[in-house]
Amino acid sequence: MSALTIFIYQFFRRHKTVFYVLLLASAACFAFFGSKITFEEDITKLLPSVEQEGAEQLVFSNLKVKDKLFFLFVPAAGDVEPEDLVAAGDEFVQALLEKDTAWHVINNILYEVDESVLQDGVAFLYAHAPVFLDTSQYRRIDSLLACVDSQMQENYSLLVSTAGMGYKEIVMQDPIALRKLFLSTVGSIGNGLGGNYAFYESHIFTADTSALVAFLSPNFKSFDSKQNTLLLNLVTETVEAFREQHPEITLHFHGAPARSVFNSKRIKLDLLLTVSISLLLTLALLLVCFRNKSTLLFLVAPVVYGILFALSVIYFIKGSMSLMAIGIGAIVMGVAFSYCLHVITHYKYVSLPEKVLKDQTVPVILGVLTTIGAFMGLLFTESELLSDFGLFASLGLVGATLFVLLFLPQFFNPAVNKKSEKAFAVLDKINAFPLEKQRWLIAAILAVSVVCFITSRQVRFDSDLQHIGYHDTQALQSEKLLASKTADGLSTVYFAAVSKDLDAAMAASVRLCGRLDTLAAEGQIKSYAVPSSVFIPAAEQRQRIACWNTYWTAEKKAAVRQQITEAGSRYKFMPGAFDPFFALLDKEYEPVSLYDAEVIPREIRDNIIEYTGDSYLVFIPVRMERSRLMDVGSRVVTGNPGFVVVDPMYYTSDMVKIIHGDFNITLAISSLFVLIVLLASLKNILLALLAFLPMGLSWYIVLGCMSVFGLEFNLINIIISSFIFGIGVDYSIFIMDGLLADYRKGEPLLAYHKTAIFFSAVILVIVVASLLFAVHPAISSIGVSTLIGMGATILIAYSLQPFLFALLITNRTAQGKAPLSPAALFGRRKHPVTQALQNNYRYKGYRVERLLRKELGQTARYALIGAATAGKDTLLDYGCGYGFASYAAAVGNPRLQITGFDTGEDAIAIAGHGYRKTSRMRFTTDVAALNSRYSVVIIQKDCPEEILRPLLLHATAVIVRKGCADNSLLHAAGFKAASSDAVFTVFYPLEHRQA
Repeated sequence: MSALTIFIYQFFRRHKTVFYVLLLASAACFAFFGSKITFEEDITKLLPSVEQEGAEQLVFSNLKVKDKLFFLFVPAAGDVEPEDLVAAGDEFVQALLEKDTAWHVINNILYEVDESVLQDGVAFLYAHAPVFLDTSQYRRIDSLLACVDSQMQENYSLLVSTAGMGYKEIVMQDPIALRKLFLSTVGSIGNGLGGNYAFYESHIFTADTSALVAFLSPNFKSFDSKQNTLLLNLVTETVEAFREQHPEITLHFHGAPARSVFNSKRIKLDLLLTVSISLLLTLALLLVCFRNKSTLLFLVAPVVYGILFALSVIYFIKGSMSLMAIGIGAIVMGVAFSYCLHVITHYKYVSLPEKVLKDQTVPVILGVLTTIGAFMGLLFTESELLSDFGLFASLGLVGATLFVLLFLPQFFNPAVNKKSEKAFAVLDKINAFPLEKQRWLIAAILAVSVVCFITSRQVRFDSDLQHIGYHDTQALQSEKLLASKTADGLSTVYFAAVSKDLDAAMAASVRLCGRLDTLAAEGQIKSYAVPSSVFIPAAEQRQRIACWNTYWTAEKKAAVRQQITEAGSRYKFMPGAFDPFFALLDKEYEPVSLYDAEVIPREIRDNIIEYTGDSYLVFIPVRMERSRLMDVGSRVVTGNPGFVVVDPMYYTSDMVKIIHGDFNITLAISSLFVLIVLLASLKNILLALLAFLPMGLSWYIVLGCMSVFGLEFNLINIIISSFIFGIGVDYSIFIMDGLLADYRKGEPLLAYHKTAIFFSAVILVIVVASLLFAVHPAISSIGVSTLIGMGATILIAYSLQPFLFALLITNRTAQGKAPLSPAALFGRRKHPVTQALQNNYRYKGYRVERLLRKELGQTARYALIGAATAGKDTLLDYGCGYGFASYAAAVGNPRLQITGFDTGEDAIAIAGHGYRKTSRMRFTTDVAALNSRYSVVIIQKDCPEEILRPLLLHATAVIVRKGCADNSLLHAAGFKAASSDAVFTVFYPLEHRQA
């Protein structure tokens, strides 16, 4: 990979026009399509998608009973009368409806019931009287008939009163006052509003008439963020104007649409605050340490490019995403900063773009792959927000990495490269402190890890999304005020019976009431209302009509007609005055649909029964403590799929628990993916486990600490697991890369990496700590737990990982012992040469170890070299590469003075850092080493004649890798091939060779 990025760098260096066209065109393309994406701003995007079959999905649809806005008009001074509230309410509603003429976001506003509606309702009741009379009420009819004379006197008094004209039709149609039996029926309709309400001048008031109430139903689902924002802008503008004009009246409002918008606005404000704080502090830090102002652009540009890349790809994939995912994704951009910092910090030290790419390409790509693997696990969750976050984070890192490795090096100019020497000196001093040698620290980490591993299973998970939603203070005040005036301070939760058929839904509501009766008796709920009692199933209507016909026999009707006529005549009523009532008795009745008749205003009807297009929901408002919702809801709906709790949070709590369980699986998948990538890259199980250690261990430390300190996970801060996985594996990969670079070649990469990690960690701490200033619970909840995880990750990567590396590898090799490995511990003992060479090159890299194994097999453990160097004094290994042949010769002849020469600096560095290297061995790229006399010469690369000829003058044996030297030159110099294997040929001089 390094070769590819260097090739691209050199190509762009030669073709600047191509470079700028490609960079600008791709950035413009990503910006264009990224700007077309739409953002979902509601907290409910945390919820899983509800596309499963069942009545529960209706709870997430556009049900007007749950998506209302509530307005309360309350006197601010004591001299405001109900009439004043009525006038003010009319004015406000009219102003709001006028503003909505251009937008049509309001479906209706219920705040008054016209008298004509009441009259039509009464007329409908009389026109279908048998339907609305329960069979138990016929005894009361007998009582009414027994008191016809007294009722007729009351009728006469009503007619001669000042309001007599208004009662004329009622008296003619109902001389025996059946209306008294209908009062409970009419009263139950008002219960559909979900509380105790009263009517004053046809307007809806709280029961004590101290507050006028209005109910606004929007034209959209409350989760529609754009429409919600538009509606709330109209409402807020109208409310502010009303408050200025009517300071004597306090206007409160709350409801699901308002809650959604308040959440959205709070998120935006918090993001603006936290991002601003973290950006200012980060820029200040970097400006002090990186003296080039362009460095700031180098850091920001890849992140911006990555964000644009992610947004454009998501636009093509799905077209929209959660705004909160962007906010949480800001943390992940800290990881992208980390990659930029590693590349730029390395450049500050070495000043050579090719060297930067050579050293950084592999660890950066490896870090990106493992981090993406950690974040991609979120795509397996059912939460759209977490899925958006995982997708955005993964794509953002891909885009940023492409910029860092392909475009950024083109802007490096070694001639003007600067850094603050003082700042870097301080950082070098800090990073040089040997945390891995502090035994007390290692012991403390291990002890804490054990404790946290034990306590990790006790961590709690808060599944109530109410706790991570933002609640506006004024809206909360409004909500509590309404509850105190209409529901005794309790919450009103709607339950519903659902069916495709209205009659079946109403029958199911009767069974639902049976369950609620049990809960009320147990004290689990305070009370409930049955506003749907006026909606009678057709079968029951037929029974009631039959009962009516049975009751009103011809004889009974004749007797009642005579009784009423005689009583009426005594109060001067005309003989035909009560014909409408007698017609009611003689009428043939059929079942009727009160729902389809639309006698009840739609605004009220939708609070009792709602048709969603394929299902009917019959609602029952229940007064209860909100804290009992989960238990009560479970007892109501369990075992009956036709019952639902009309509260999305009830179902999402269960779904969140499911996600929490699934999340453990996704973490396991992510962990396995990361481990596989580490194994595939490092090609060594021990190194892979060491690199995996900070990531895995820090997760258990987070769990344990949260358990010990009583902190709870929720659906938002659980993503820190992915974040810790991502940043933990990045830090451990770079630390491992630095440790291996020092062990393999003695390069100071670890110091460079630690400086970059320091910058990255400080920036991420700033970003995460800034979240603590957020007001929105979902955002602020990320801060504490993430800081714990990051602190654990950094500490483990800086101390425990290098401690174990030293314990297993470098401390042993410093003592002349072989590094530990599974093969060394459990493998069988091998031939001394094989064992010595494999131990010497263990952990030097998969390519090196594989090449060694191949040559050991092809050369029979370098047998020819061992024989040719036996008893000799000096050896030159020309083109020694990694030094296999040199070390093989040293095993057979420890007293041999060995010089390994090669022009490849990396190969010489690896050869020179074998733990079996002694003072009698040297590996160099200096051609001056070729001027000495050597008794044995090994030729492993093409050797120019002017170099080879002098070497042959003093050599007593020449070992040539096949194809690397001209045999005719050897023959001319008096050498003859003596023996060979698959790789080497040994030449010895003729017995009588000329000087």
